[in-house]
Amino acid sequence: MQKNNYQTFEEEYEKLNEKQKEAVDTIYGPVLVVAGPGTGKTQILALRIANLLLSDAQIAPQNILCLTFTEEGKKNMRERLFKLVGAETAQSIAVHTYHSFCNEVIQQNISLFNKDILEPVSDLEKIQFVKQICMNIGKDSVLYNAKNPNANAKYLLGMFSKMKQENWTAEYLLQKTNEQIAFMETDEQFKSTRGPSKGEITKAFQSEIEAYKKSIGAIKLFDDYQNMMFENHRYDFDDMINWVIEMFETNPDVLMGYFERYQYLLVDEFQDTNGAQMKIVSLLSSYDDTP
Repeated sequence: MQKNNYQTFEEEYEKLNEKQKEAVDTIYGPVLVVAGPGTGKTQILALRIANLLLSDAQIAPQNILCLTFTEEGKKNMRERLFKLVGAETAQSIAVHTYHSFCNEVIQQNISLFNKDILEPVSDLEKIQFVKQICMNIGKDSVLYNAKNPNANAKYLLGMFSKMKQENWTAEYLLQKTNEQIAFMETDEQFKSTRGPSKGEITKAFQSEIEAYKKSIGAIKLFDDYQNMMFENHRYDFDDMINWVIEMFETNPDVLMGYFERYQYLLVDEFQDTNGAQMKIVSLLSSYDDTP
């Protein structure tokens, strides 16, 4: 880090309050910064990265991984680091969105994925795939609509996207949804306690059960959707994250290489992390019971 950057760091550091300084000064162990919008959480993260490099721990910039949610957030973090540690050092720090990080992992281990013939799917193609599935829904499905077969296309797309984002398999989600339905159909708290309908499930909770049954109809179509994507040599960004999760879980030696490379992991906007993204963070920090 160049001398003028030390001065920039000191100037920005002195603007912090005591709790903010505590977060920046903590080198080892987990740190969670909780504050409202516009209170400088991203700046704290950038200053903590700078302080890691300035510390006596002799931390190399290439051993730091910073994950952000958006390309704009990634650009913002890069600009802050350029000012705090200088361009040369900042370029050695891995600053990624979850998708760009997973894409890099895939490219670095392409032989383990065997998906080099796939291309990103467009929004139009996703709609076409779902509509094709809708046209083949059987009459026994709760999603069947003779007058308008595509009536549930948007609903299906939303369900499939949510399943990928949370890293839920169809098998897992079917089990949990059926368990919830069984619980609601038998537990007394969901039943009416008076009047002609005493002992029966109330209308409000019956509607909720029907919604769960609709979910089951959609979940059963998830694998069909994924197969259609692969048959057409397509993938979406959420697929990339789940591929990397699977690779890390089934190739411990590869994961160990990322443990060694990224010894410090910082996550911006952590409260917005979905299930699949959280799984990536958990795997990258699973080398120790108390990382």
